[in-house]
Amino acid sequence: MDILIVIVAALLGGILGYLVFYRRFANRELINELRKTNLELKHAFQATDRDRMEYEQQNIILKDEIEGLYVKNDDLTHVVSELSRYYYHMKKISDKMQDLARDLQQPLEDMDMRMKPFLYEDGDERQQQFIHQLDDSDIHKRGDFF
Repeated sequence: MDILIVIVAALLGGILGYLVFYRRFANRELINELRKTNLELKHAFQATDRDRMEYEQQNIILKDEIEGLYVKNDDLTHVVSELSRYYYHMKKISDKMQDLARDLQQPLEDMDMRMKPFLYEDGDERQQQFIHQLDDSDIHKRGDFF
């Protein structure tokens, strides 16, 4: 009886093994395809993970560069505002110089009236002289020229 149990167990084990083998053999192509797809997905995931890590590093570097560029932009904005102010003043000076050149090119009828505040008031022969004439010592004292 013990031999019979051993034989039945061996037959059942063989049949069970054959069924597992047959079932596996029947789905062999599907299993191989799934294994291949799984391997490809693992490689794709690893590549994507490497790319993600690289992009994170690049993102950190780019954020630092952007902060530096913001600082430079603020500096350049200040410079541009200063240059705009200087341009505005130079434009005003240019307009006044053009007005002065235009006025100097045509004689003025009321020149005496305009020059009266700069002339002596006492009525003597020096009336046509200016109140103060600069000489070389005045130029060097004041430092207004050159």
